[in-house]
Amino acid sequence: MKHSFPSVATLPVLWACAISAGSIFAQAGPAEKHALYEDFKSQVPIRVELTTTLSGRLAIPDRANERAGKAQLVTVAGTSKLVYDEVLVPRDAEGNLVVVRQYREVNFQRNLNDVPQKAEVRAAVRRMVVLRSEAGKKVPFSPDGPLTLAEIDVVRNDLFSPALVTGLLPKQAAGVGNRWPASSQAVTELTDYSAIEKNELLVELVAFVTLDGRRHAKLSLKGEVRGQGEDGFGIQTFSGTAYFDLDRKMLVSLNLSAKNQLLGPDGKTVNGEVAGTFVVKRSPATGDDLSPDKLKAIDTKPADATTRLLFDDATFGVSLTYPRRWRLGTVGEHRLTVNEAAGLAGLQLTRVGPTDTTIAKQFDEAKAFVARQKWTLVSAPEPKAGDDRFTLEVTSDAGDKLRLDYRLVTSADGVAVLSARLPVAKQAELLPQVESIFESVKVLK
Repeated sequence: MKHSFPSVATLPVLWACAISAGSIFAQAGPAEKHALYEDFKSQVPIRVELTTTLSGRLAIPDRANERAGKAQLVTVAGTSKLVYDEVLVPRDAEGNLVVVRQYREVNFQRNLNDVPQKAEVRAAVRRMVVLRSEAGKKVPFSPDGPLTLAEIDVVRNDLFSPALVTGLLPKQAAGVGNRWPASSQAVTELTDYSAIEKNELLVELVAFVTLDGRRHAKLSLKGEVRGQGEDGFGIQTFSGTAYFDLDRKMLVSLNLSAKNQLLGPDGKTVNGEVAGTFVVKRSPATGDDLSPDKLKAIDTKPADATTRLLFDDATFGVSLTYPRRWRLGTVGEHRLTVNEAAGLAGLQLTRVGPTDTTIAKQFDEAKAFVARQKWTLVSAPEPKAGDDRFTLEVTSDAGDKLRLDYRLVTSADGVAVLSARLPVAKQAELLPQVESIFESVKVLK
């Protein structure tokens, strides 16, 4: 199923849904047909409730025997629940689908070999904008603050209703007995496959029924999908039902059970199998969190200020934000790195005690580092008393001209030593990004 734990590769969606209690009467006239079409363009917020369970075994890379190509078999079991309101807004300039969401409940719990893991979304950033490309890639951000990698993973692997629902419904009016294939967009949402080799997931209209006084079309879904995702090749098998409310003109529930077989590099050997259920309910949302007036005030176009990533670790004792095109690297007991995606620049943060360093000591250590690298020191203005930063310009042994920036961020409990390296030729582009990271650093303890 779609899970949001960053420490293990994404799992496929495994769905099952309980239909609300009440009498169900089949009522279908001769050759009765209906257009099963949901209009997402009306900007009416929809309440989505998702509850998932999963269990199985996975083969993940065994770091201790990586060269031997061995895998480590782990057991996995978990549950999750998401509740949010969402509304589809006009596509952006790049043609991406765009929804605005207000998350109301986020609860992920999972055990890997009996080791518990959890994930959540902070209350301060539960209002989000989610963009989805034609290829199925989802990019979330919050207009209210930066997101952590774990929070992004929660949303990135979540259901995207406009693509899934549209892809499960027929393109023309359908009657009992009509069948049609689920679209590639719907299959991508269900499986998280980046490449689909075989899609045999079929949808059939099996009856017109009355549920709690409203007319519904009952659909069955069954079939197999083979493709490739973050875990490599796999085969996912689905079966279940869905209900389309003919009066409200919306898909109100989906009932799928699924089995995901993860295949080895040969595309045949089964390296793991996960099965589970996923409960989904959809209904008109209540409240005014996503009212037209409030939507007008939300900028749905991503910008640096709204797409920054947050690293906030109480154990490490530091928080900082960084541009999304940068990547969090190693995080150790006293040191972490953040690198620009293209490898043009890098930043290192080191925690030291409150009396372990001064700006003068860091200046001497920086010049000693340059000497050890056998680089040529081009410029090295000495910091003055009271300064918290300095800059060196050097020429590397390969002839590259580099700028080295250093800063100290102090608190009563300790000091964060920041150092950044970037090419002089790119400093007009990269220096503002480095400065923004420097300015965001806070020592928490």
